[in-house]
Amino acid sequence: MEQPVLVKSFANGITLVCEKEASFTEILDAVTDKFEHSGRFFAGSHLALRLEGREFSDMEKIRLVRAIEESASTEIIDVIDAAQEDSAALVKEYKGLKEELPDMLRVIKGPVRSGVELEGSSGVLVDGNVHVGAQIRSEGSIIVMGSLEGCAHAGYHGKRDSFIAAMDFDPEGIQIGPGEIVRTGLMKGRSLVVRKENGEFQSQTLDFPFVPEQVQPDKSKVYWFFGVGRNVGNTSIVLHTASYWARHGKKILLLDMSGGKDNLAARFGIDDNAVFLLKNLLKDQCSFFQAALRPKQLPDVTLVSSKKPLLFLNKDMQNGLHLLFAAVKNEFDFILVDASDSDDSVVRTACKEEGRKIVVSTDDFTSLSDADYFISRLQDRGESPVALVNRCKGKDLEDVKMASRMQKRLEIPIIECISEDPHVSVAEKRGVPVSPKSSFGEGITVLCNTLTGTISTLFATPSAVKTETSLKTSPSDVQLPKSIDASAILSRLRSHNRK
Repeated sequence: MEQPVLVKSFANGITLVCEKEASFTEILDAVTDKFEHSGRFFAGSHLALRLEGREFSDMEKIRLVRAIEESASTEIIDVIDAAQEDSAALVKEYKGLKEELPDMLRVIKGPVRSGVELEGSSGVLVDGNVHVGAQIRSEGSIIVMGSLEGCAHAGYHGKRDSFIAAMDFDPEGIQIGPGEIVRTGLMKGRSLVVRKENGEFQSQTLDFPFVPEQVQPDKSKVYWFFGVGRNVGNTSIVLHTASYWARHGKKILLLDMSGGKDNLAARFGIDDNAVFLLKNLLKDQCSFFQAALRPKQLPDVTLVSSKKPLLFLNKDMQNGLHLLFAAVKNEFDFILVDASDSDDSVVRTACKEEGRKIVVSTDDFTSLSDADYFISRLQDRGESPVALVNRCKGKDLEDVKMASRMQKRLEIPIIECISEDPHVSVAEKRGVPVSPKSSFGEGITVLCNTLTGTISTLFATPSAVKTETSLKTSPSDVQLPKSIDASAILSRLRSHNRK
């Protein structure tokens, strides 16, 4: 394409086909020039704007809209990304809504996760889900191209004719017009638009499809396990993952940031041997060989321990961690980091380093909410984390929708669900690996094989997993699936529940 921008038309709108390599300044100047010369053709019209060729930030979209409106004396009623065109189906297909849309929609790429509050001065369109614990406020209408499970307040400055629309309507609370958010007695359903008439909420059912978010796989042999919440079993997951790979001839480095009474060294029975800790190594107060511990049970595992949780990393420690990875990553097949829901300095440091970020949660409501918020912290820094759900309770295993609900809630790949298993604590007290035939042992097998791409399905039944499989596949071969296979995981979990 010789020009930064080509202008095309479609029914009730215009398309800007933008050169991918052109800078935003070049595109903005070209748009301004084109519409100044052809503005008379659009004067007084109300158009949708479709963007092709490259992605734009919300602020860039606003500047493009202003340039077109000022140059051509027209009004842009909607902004559509070509890559997200399915998300505009609500605007295009809902009869009677288009005329009611505000002059300017704030387009937000979802999901909007727990603890996040967003506000729009006119109207808001969320391309994704609004999670429990999130809140959207708008002076105009609110459109959610996914599930609305948080709070939505439309027309909060008095615009009583605003509406709230969502593909899956199940909010914590809503309000239209002035007033407090109503949190009880709400309507629920698929594809609803809700208005307020004579002080009462009224709903209308509408029809359009939902397109799930695409997830790109990671390529690394470094795995950060973030245990989010209390008693999620993160250290047990790291310990037995290392044990599995070590038993298959892999050299493993464990970095313990969680610390505490039941830290990794304590579980190996070598806590008293730790003279120098991870913090000493990161501060350059000792050598790697002085800090390294080697459990007798697993000679191919090297551990750098922490007595207390390592919740904060100053700049020197951040630099020390970077130098440590650079120095030792070629000496080990896998590096596992046992981390917790830490200070932002740890999260920031983790996101600067290579590696797959794994968020470990349980299946209870509070833990999933904490995980949801933590996932947003990682995604805000450009990460594509995956989730692991541990200690799934027996009473929930008969619910066929359990795994699907967790997938829907977190909106990232769930690489494994592991049921609560008493064999874990028994094995760790005896200082031996958990039996590969237990539900936890099979979960670890599936986890390790999924991470390395040895098996291709997200959740495999026991017959599909061979405990002694040789791990020859490179982590670069891993292709993380897009969604959970709920029936397979529940089948395996229930078989152990019956035992």
